[in-house]
Amino acid sequence: MKKMNNLAEINNSSEADNITPKGESILTKLGIVPSAIKSIKQRSKRSQYVAIINWLNETDAVKTQITALKPVEKYLNVLYHLHQLCVSKGENTYPQIKTILNTPIYPEPSRPNSSIPLYEYLILHGQTKELLEVCDNILCAFQNTENDLNEILILKARAFTVPNQKAEEAIELFEEIRSKCPENSQYYIEATARLAIHEINFGIYDKGMAKLNHSLSQIEALLKSPLDSDLRAKWDGLKTDLLERLGIYKMSLGQLQEAKVLYTELIAERKRTGMTHKLISALVLQGVLMKYLRHYDQAIAYLTEAKEKALAIDHELYLAWIDHHLAWVYLNQNEPFSLAEKLANSALEGYQKFDAQRGISDCEEQQGAIHFRKGDIDQAEKYFQQALNRRKSIGNLPGVGSSLRDLAHVSWRKKQYFKSTKWFVQAVHQHYKLGRLNEFRFYRILHQFYIRLFGKRNRNK
Repeated sequence: MKKMNNLAEINNSSEADNITPKGESILTKLGIVPSAIKSIKQRSKRSQYVAIINWLNETDAVKTQITALKPVEKYLNVLYHLHQLCVSKGENTYPQIKTILNTPIYPEPSRPNSSIPLYEYLILHGQTKELLEVCDNILCAFQNTENDLNEILILKARAFTVPNQKAEEAIELFEEIRSKCPENSQYYIEATARLAIHEINFGIYDKGMAKLNHSLSQIEALLKSPLDSDLRAKWDGLKTDLLERLGIYKMSLGQLQEAKVLYTELIAERKRTGMTHKLISALVLQGVLMKYLRHYDQAIAYLTEAKEKALAIDHELYLAWIDHHLAWVYLNQNEPFSLAEKLANSALEGYQKFDAQRGISDCEEQQGAIHFRKGDIDQAEKYFQQALNRRKSIGNLPGVGSSLRDLAHVSWRKKQYFKSTKWFVQAVHQHYKLGRLNEFRFYRILHQFYIRLFGKRNRNK
């Protein structure tokens, strides 16, 4: 495990103080008594414990080496030292490592009762490279022990899903967990649910929906059993994640009113529970739905509310996602074009910062649409082709269909009618293979073709 700059400085900001618990409470959970450390005879072993104490208590020893450090990075350093105690000293520090991974983080300092585990915070903020490194080293260090590592395998699979969207690696890991766990075990249920979410995200609808429906029934049964508050919050959250993907599936089938009802209920539920990070995604998807319905003012209202909440928790990936969809809303209205272009550029920069491949490909498609609107057809074709190549490389099957359609538009504009027809047929066939070629989808394909090449949208307030 890579060390995060030996005993590096913690940013002693009010943010760090507010979103992370006090070091003394975590040391107690770890079973580490600072006053007893000096009795450890081995100097190298003692130094690891001293480092852990310094990081958690943010002592002067760690305040002089790095500036502007993210508040949770101290925990990555603690994980490093716990890993070293296992690798170099043969200690079973796995229980302490799990304690750190589950340390409550408060993404909204103004809501001290709303916390998420450290691992969720890392996933939420796109710090999956760090999480992958932690998971790989835990799996390596404890692979020949009696410790149950399924929880770490699930975390590793989840880290593969964002931001780089490594579809195949994630699917393989989730399937590995499912193959070795009993069907009624919580690991099996979670792996199945998260695999369902991942498959639906990538357009593998038949398999994903079968798993989603099965997972919902299993989670409903779990929630009827006695659970502590942390587990209940976990399964409640996962259930709403599944319902969110159900809404995405309904949108893909053109069942827009059903999706609208589902998202309205989901927004109300997430507002009730007060978890802003989950509320944001529901607001964004309701905004996307309103865009499909051409209720553009409502779309802007939902997306603006989501953006305000994303700014409140400083969530850069969400901000990129929201700017991307706001740009589409303004492009669909044909005004104001300059604002749409500004938002599109902001979204692309945000995704590039995290190397978020799926987001980058979506933005490349959007850049192509902007250049198409400007009449710069060659530049539009370049961006559409880049989006197609990237979507193929990450396995984004619905995105591939959209890119093929985009290239059909470009070829038609360039009077390459045979080539355009070929792209168009491939696009239709791609949606057919995904089980998405219904009346709604076919109408959308034809409507976009007409709008881009011959017509203008009417602004629907």
